[in-house]
Amino acid sequence: KIRQYCDEHQIQFLAGDSVALACDGKLADDDVAVRFHRALGKLPPSLWAAHVPKSSLGPDGKGDAIGPFGSVFFSNLCRSSWLVKKEVGESDEVVNVGIFPQKQNDGMRQKPVGFELTFSPERIDVRGTNLAHVEGLSERLPLAARMVEALKAGPATYVSLAEALGAKIDSVIQAARRSDKFEKVIAADGITRIVLRSK
Repeated sequence: KIRQYCDEHQIQFLAGDSVALACDGKLADDDVAVRFHRALGKLPPSLWAAHVPKSSLGPDGKGDAIGPFGSVFFSNLCRSSWLVKKEVGESDEVVNVGIFPQKQNDGMRQKPVGFELTFSPERIDVRGTNLAHVEGLSERLPLAARMVEALKAGPATYVSLAEALGAKIDSVIQAARRSDKFEKVIAADGITRIVLRSK
């Protein structure tokens, strides 16, 4: 019936909230997840919201959710998935939202996206925001991206950079070696530092 409705009204994209309400059984059942994806294969491309396990969030609600609640096939059979996390801003009316790519089957690698939502009685204002500057969300960015932001303030040693970012020194060294965004410089004091490479 949904397929027929889409054909009749020339609907080319669907959004569903949520996966749990669209399924016909227990979400932990692999067969339920397979049937869900099989049904989607008969419909236009779609975007679906799915809840994450509360157990993965911890008592403070700020844990590191790995995937949607239920069978691993909900994640394994989808083309791409994103994790959406929020942090309250400077006031209760301001919320920062980070959207982080979790899985991608093809195309260019997607990057995290950040938004700031400001709620008022009349409307909701939405604007882009730099996740590197949002406490509680910046930690989910790749280490190299966090290093770029930190080095905008100037050269830094591996040790000071690791301390500032709460990362291991070896991880910082490896990230610097693997990316073409950084280069080493030796100052007059003989200490090696890394800087952002000039474009």
